[in-house]
Amino acid sequence: MVRQYINVLCKRDDRATRFNIEKGPSDKWFRGFLKRHPELSERESEAQDRGRSRMANQNVMNQYFGLLSDTIEKLGLQRKPQCIFNCDETGWSGKEKSKQKVFGVKGQHCYQKKILNTGHITAHLCISADGKVLPTFLIFEKSLPHTSYKDGVPPNWLFGYSETGYMDSELFKTWLRDLFIPNCGNERPVLLIMDNHDSHINVDVIKLARENGVELVGLPPHTTHILQPLDVQINGPLKSKLNSLAMNLGFVNKHQVLNKARFPAVLSQAIDQFCSPGNVKQAFRKAGIYPLNPDAIDKTQLTPSHSTTLAQSSPTIPSPLSQQSSSLELSTSAMPSTLAQPSTSALSSTSALSSSSAPPSTSVLPSTSAPPSTSVLPSTSAPPSTSVLPSTSAPPSTSVLPSTSAPPSTSVLPSASAPSSSEKSSTSSQASSSTSICKECGTFLGGNPLVTEGLIPQAMADLFQPVPAKPYVARRKLVTESRVITSGSFLQQLEEKAAEEKNKKEATVKRKRERERKRNSKKRMRKKSDDRESNKKPIRKKSTNVKCAC
Repeated sequence: MVRQYINVLCKRDDRATRFNIEKGPSDKWFRGFLKRHPELSERESEAQDRGRSRMANQNVMNQYFGLLSDTIEKLGLQRKPQCIFNCDETGWSGKEKSKQKVFGVKGQHCYQKKILNTGHITAHLCISADGKVLPTFLIFEKSLPHTSYKDGVPPNWLFGYSETGYMDSELFKTWLRDLFIPNCGNERPVLLIMDNHDSHINVDVIKLARENGVELVGLPPHTTHILQPLDVQINGPLKSKLNSLAMNLGFVNKHQVLNKARFPAVLSQAIDQFCSPGNVKQAFRKAGIYPLNPDAIDKTQLTPSHSTTLAQSSPTIPSPLSQQSSSLELSTSAMPSTLAQPSTSALSSTSALSSSSAPPSTSVLPSTSAPPSTSVLPSTSAPPSTSVLPSTSAPPSTSVLPSTSAPPSTSVLPSASAPSSSEKSSTSSQASSSTSICKECGTFLGGNPLVTEGLIPQAMADLFQPVPAKPYVARRKLVTESRVITSGSFLQQLEEKAAEEKNKKEATVKRKRERERKRNSKKRMRKKSDDRESNKKPIRKKSTNVKCAC
């Protein structure tokens, strides 16, 4: 992909290169490129789902921290970390693998016996900003263990079960009533930060929280890996610690299996060993909650906002790969007649891709009004899109880019009446690489650039980019920001929604009963008709046989 992008840059700007322009740069060129730019390195990209790429941006972060700041100030919790809590679920399915490496003979497989044999178990954890860990709520799949499962665990732990082993609204209500409210302290109000999952939100939960002085704040969707303290600092290392303890049990007894009844004791040990007050406080600090600091979050996981991307602002793209690297998108057609300085980010990105071996004589300056002393002096680190400056009326003061890397005699000044062949090839290649995008459906009007560059076949492009029959319309309203769940307006919305769903269910039951009544009525009429037909006496037909006269 990088090789194709460099080829497009060189063809578009007609740059003189030392590698074959048809085949692209070689591996040796790439090694030299990495040596010239030590700030770059080869890394494996992390998979990111569509929701995270859409929600994890600075606009969503600003909205969340604004709401959180207002809520903390309204509740008066600026200096009360013991009243700020975070809860979340983490689960074990028995398919976890240990990340520890072992020594083995070359050419042979190394095996490890499966220790966890529990089905799915969910642990609902809750921590406070002052470093305290509340009792855990364990949810088993289908049923509680049949043998003793409370040995080796604190007496205030709570246990439950569901059909799938996951949290639901009834279990969350039980946890809030029987575990959180008795153990969160006597000070009121308290703030509980959690995700916006449906299992945490219903009318009964909100009424229970409001009655007991608990303010519920829901995190923005698909941002818990950045904003939730348990996800940022606790859950991952806690799972690793539990897997390590389970593997150590296997070293003592190779037939040892960690079943449902023994799982709580091992989890209790893992929590005691890892969830220290220092780690819990560090989790809230990394999430920017306490002390309140929006700059404390990991901003490397944020994606550009949709309102600031170049794809939304312009329907054309200058290269086939601009959708993959929008930060490198810089088109000379968007520049005014007077020379406009490109942004610093674009210069730093494109300068890394320009080859230092290109001679400075490749710059084209078709200007007749500017004397040779004011000509543009190219730099070896200048972006390719700034090498062509087709301006004939700009004054000398607006077109001078001084550079100390090349003398003034290296600039080329062709006449304005007859453009050079390099300018023609640059213009044609730039026009061919520009692809229009339909504003309605987002498809390519001039052909898919990936197909043009030979990266994918046409059949694959037709399969993954079909023209939609009609614009997409969301069937239900999606939650796109954080919110105060215990607010009166939100409670009213939930009550209206619950009443609407109840009316729909009653109407559905009524229609079913009406259809069943009509069906039974037709059956009775059909039965009466059959009985009437069966009760009729059969009509005897007269014999047509004629007796013989003899």
